[in-house]
Amino acid sequence: MKLLKYSLFGASLLLGLASCEMKEELWGEEQNNGATGLLALALNVDDTTNKINTKADSGDEEINQFPVIIYDSEGEVVRSYDSYSDVEELIELQVGNYSVEAHSPGEFLSQMSEPYFGGTEPLEIKEGIKNNAEVVCKMQNLPVKINYDATFLAAFTEWTITVSDGASNILTFTNEDPTGSTIYWKLGENVTQITVQIVATTTSGEQVSIKNYYTKENADEDYTGDNSFFEGGDMLDIYFTEEKSDAKPGVQIGIKVDITFADDNETTEIPVDDVTGGGDDPNDDPNDKPDPNPGEGGITITDNGTNYLTNGITVSGTDYPNDVAVVMDVPNGIKNVYVKIESTNTTFKGLVGGMGLTEGDGMDLASSDASELAPLFPLPEAGADKQDYTFSMRENLWGMLGGFEGTHDFTLTVFDQDGNQASATLTITITK
Repeated sequence: MKLLKYSLFGASLLLGLASCEMKEELWGEEQNNGATGLLALALNVDDTTNKINTKADSGDEEINQFPVIIYDSEGEVVRSYDSYSDVEELIELQVGNYSVEAHSPGEFLSQMSEPYFGGTEPLEIKEGIKNNAEVVCKMQNLPVKINYDATFLAAFTEWTITVSDGASNILTFTNEDPTGSTIYWKLGENVTQITVQIVATTTSGEQVSIKNYYTKENADEDYTGDNSFFEGGDMLDIYFTEEKSDAKPGVQIGIKVDITFADDNETTEIPVDDVTGGGDDPNDDPNDKPDPNPGEGGITITDNGTNYLTNGITVSGTDYPNDVAVVMDVPNGIKNVYVKIESTNTTFKGLVGGMGLTEGDGMDLASSDASELAPLFPLPEAGADKQDYTFSMRENLWGMLGGFEGTHDFTLTVFDQDGNQASATLTITITK
């Protein structure tokens, strides 16, 4: 059942009691020329986590700490309050259209230990009456909880887990994080796919990795309505287990992702999205998988049978593979090929950021701006007759990448001459 905290400044006051002196105090003589009305403002927090009560004896007391800002129709601030407790019982405003914003105290960070709430409500002030408005603050970040079962904890000694939204936002969990660890995550905009990857070491010293992709389209509802995008208020429970199979020797890792919503207690399991490049099911034959990223206009992107796009590449020391090949078949001709790099290693991310490989879509390898990158990987040519391109890793790139421990995602996006596109992500993990 949804728990709704509610606080309202609503003392009744007739407009006729507002004296000229009161108007001058609120507006100043120079602004006391237009018609005015009064605003009674209510503030709600839509919360089922009970986190809103963790810093005060009652929900209302914490709601009272939410900053409140009122904007006019031009987006200019006309009222600003450090906390809801500072808001007058009735606010006199000139007749017109406004919007009111309220949010949790403090800065909205990319990763937090508590939920962050916020909301905006449009309103109209009419002359000579009391105008009521209420702002409902909803959770703006997404709780991600990591769970390990007993078989997993018995089979593995070390692990690194990365959760990515594809928009430069990456969470990292390790074996130092206990089961049940939760991070409240600020997502990018319009996130339709979340990637979960783990690289783990077994008790016998063997390294095992798996990378899966998940979409929300299988969920019947969400926190704010029917929406295929992941967003604040969606809650992800990620479970890791040990798995064994006759199809693959040794210990494997199983991943299950459940999604619930802040205003609903029902749980939906999100299946692995094989079509967009995920799914390393120990019972699957990698050769039976569909093309990782079938795109528009007949564009296909494959990994030449290595299965690197599905499983990723894990490199220890200087044992670099020499068979990396991401092959793009573009029937309508190549127009652009972008490469964008995400990395859990901040030093490496800063290095490639200076090369134009981290912002926006990344660097267009088919443009003249990419000429300086030729020592790192082959560059494509654009044109209607250029219908294929193979991305590979040159020795210089391996030599540079090998010095930066962490997980590095190379996202390749190809556009054809008609504007069709397809994408694939090659994940490379460098270990000690």
